[in-house]
Amino acid sequence: MKRTQREDSVSREPKTKAKKLQNGQDVHDSEEEKDLKTYVLNDGNDPKIPARVYCDGIFDMFHYGHARALMQAKKLLPNVHLIVGVCNDELTQRYKGKTVMTHAERAESLRHCRYVDEVVENAPWVVDQAFLDLHKIDYVAHGDDIIIGPDGNDCYKFVKDQGRFLVFGRTEGVSTSELILRIIKDYEAYVRRNLSRGYTHKDLGISLLKEKRIVYGDKLRKVAENIENKSVAAIKGFLKRFGVQSEHIHLTDEDLMATSPATSPPMSPRSASEDDA
Repeated sequence: MKRTQREDSVSREPKTKAKKLQNGQDVHDSEEEKDLKTYVLNDGNDPKIPARVYCDGIFDMFHYGHARALMQAKKLLPNVHLIVGVCNDELTQRYKGKTVMTHAERAESLRHCRYVDEVVENAPWVVDQAFLDLHKIDYVAHGDDIIIGPDGNDCYKFVKDQGRFLVFGRTEGVSTSELILRIIKDYEAYVRRNLSRGYTHKDLGISLLKEKRIVYGDKLRKVAENIENKSVAAIKGFLKRFGVQSEHIHLTDEDLMATSPATSPPMSPRSASEDDA
């Protein structure tokens, strides 16, 4: 990705500036201020000193879309120390919604990603200059979509204005919302799955009546499938006696219905003379 070109490296201003005395000499206010040094922005070109790149997110149900985003962030500059911030449950539920995984679980998932060098828990929803200074962050990386903060403004505007914002592409076709949607669409299938693994209706948050309906419905479905399989096997066995190979037999639902036992038609109405006989 093409980076913003600058003639001179960007530096951070010290938090406290020198004051002028009446004699014109520059001094600092305290001994602590004497230790302040100007931090020079690192472009990651030195193999021994990596650039500190920060990206943040929720990372719920950590998936390959997350991993690909972090991989891209790691490769935006020649040498990168990737810092990943994860927002806590309170902030996430306030501004985005309920998560499947807790804050601790989401942070732990990030620690097992090979592209991540450092995890910052309880990351702010909107980063500011103080946060960048605290973690000595050179660049902030994010997807190509604009993130709007609670105040209605671009969360990363001040970083962009400083030329310290890097962009990576998003992975299409996968997201936490998409994964949750798949589960919702096949809700009963996943309920049956967990019931078969020993979970109870209380664990799944459903009524006992619904649990029984799903369990018995599953048993009936298996019985029906077993009968259908036996019917197909019987038909193929019969036709094979007449030299028809089984791989050439393709039975439809109508064919299977035709094999069901025939029922006698209803009796014809009796005439009056028959009743008198």
